[in-house]
Amino acid sequence: MELVAALLRVALAAAAQAAGSRAAVLRVVTAGSWGPRRRAALRTALQRAGAGDAELVAAPVAVGWHLLAGGAELAERAFVVCDLGAGFTATVLAGTGGGFDVLASVDAADGGGDALDAAVAEFLAPSGGAAELLVPARLAKEALSVTQTALVPGPSGEQIVFGLPQLRQAAAGVVDAAVAAAV
Repeated sequence: MELVAALLRVALAAAAQAAGSRAAVLRVVTAGSWGPRRRAALRTALQRAGAGDAELVAAPVAVGWHLLAGGAELAERAFVVCDLGAGFTATVLAGTGGGFDVLASVDAADGGGDALDAAVAEFLAPSGGAAELLVPARLAKEALSVTQTALVPGPSGEQIVFGLPQLRQAAAGVVDAAVAAAV
């Protein structure tokens, strides 16, 4: 707990320095799937760090507020916020007159970024050696966000051309898991 509080003290000091003063209201965004135990631990660490009574906001709720600020009409509507990180989380929110209610949250570890990296590595080395290709697989996946193809070292050191069609093929199972969680 003290280590987390120490890290938070550093972050709070850096934020105050960047802003020129300490924030009057501190809102901390948490994962949408965090329950009361994790939220209580974070509150305790924040208090030990000198943050006082910080407001904890679940990430999907923060997304809802951001959408409202951008002009989206979400009052009295239900919608899904998807978080694709190392895993995948789909959260159903209901817009209310004064904010958002979290109706449900579903996690799918096999629908996230780590599973996608493993699927791409397996695609690049179908007969074995995928573990050694996790980093090149991640780099290739990220490269495809700005280019049509990437050269990736194969299991024997040969260069493999990896493009969007190959990514779609490799990612099919991961996408299916994410969609199933969202549904």
